[in-house]
Amino acid sequence: MTDYEIRLGTSLNDDEEKPVKSSGPVLGSAQSETEADSERSSGETVEEPPQAYQAEKEQFVAEEPPQEAWVEAQPAAAEEQPEPEKPKKKERSSTAGSAAKGMLSFFTILPVDADNSDIDAMNQNFWLTPMLIGVFYGILAVISFYIFQWLFGFNLGILLTMAVLIVMNRMLHLDGLMDTADGLTVAGTQEDHVRALKDTHVGAGAIVAVILILIATLFAYMTFGFLGAIVALFVGEVTAKMTQVAAAAFGEPGNGMAGDSVRNTDKDKFILSYLISVAICVIWAVIVIGIVITVNDSVWSKFDTYFVISAALAAIVAPLWGVAMAKLANKNFGYVNGDVLGASNETGRLAVLLMFAMFLNLLFRI
Repeated sequence: MTDYEIRLGTSLNDDEEKPVKSSGPVLGSAQSETEADSERSSGETVEEPPQAYQAEKEQFVAEEPPQEAWVEAQPAAAEEQPEPEKPKKKERSSTAGSAAKGMLSFFTILPVDADNSDIDAMNQNFWLTPMLIGVFYGILAVISFYIFQWLFGFNLGILLTMAVLIVMNRMLHLDGLMDTADGLTVAGTQEDHVRALKDTHVGAGAIVAVILILIATLFAYMTFGFLGAIVALFVGEVTAKMTQVAAAAFGEPGNGMAGDSVRNTDKDKFILSYLISVAICVIWAVIVIGIVITVNDSVWSKFDTYFVISAALAAIVAPLWGVAMAKLANKNFGYVNGDVLGASNETGRLAVLLMFAMFLNLLFRI
């Protein structure tokens, strides 16, 4: 294509069909609007869409909701939908109640349905043993003694009461006393002591220890009169459990379930347990003496005061004995286990009863 052909915008091929330009106006141009006005003025009619189609289109546009309004309405509808009802959690008993349930299941022959959570609560709250199990056994001992002494007399009443406590406990603490006695009386290294502690055979140390502890406890109770026995039986059971708490607080934890009790009992819990236990023993002594004074229509005397003081002083022996048992077990076994706690219970009770009798004799001689 030559230069002049480009300027003219024509093709050398005359036979080529050229596109026919549209005579109608171009959409959106100013020229189209001018031409449309001129056509209207000249009388030419412009074809418009049918009226029915226009109305239908307007109706469709009017019925279509705005997009923003639909988007805003959607979350509101979602919020109005009710949430599915969540399953209710199973109500659990309180920590003290669960611990009491575990203790009753473990320390008694009562058919208490305790699960693992109750046993865990018992181990975590072992410091509550004097207030829960100690009070339970103390009240059981007093009721049993009152019935047996009325039926069989004072001496047999004490003996049968001790039998009831041993059976109720499944001889658990006596078994611990026997194992601990065998472990302590054997000669040799710490491994030898532990081997004797875990040995299922009964040695001479176990037999002698059980006989001496039971006979001494029986005679200790018999040194008191009726009123003294009512107080001593209750105080003896509470302080015996206090001895266990002291041994757990100052002992090294071993393996087994008792190791969890020892591990979860610190010195702060021990002090709190001791103070509450002493208060319980003193309150019990005051209540018993008050009942006797009311029944006999008498007045409070200095001997009644001596009796209460003796009960309080005797309770001091329990933690001291528990600490001594813990030190002895740590040295010979390397830890405090369930057998040591059982031995602390039986020997601690006897130590408290002996101190109770001694303080009474000393104060009454003043």
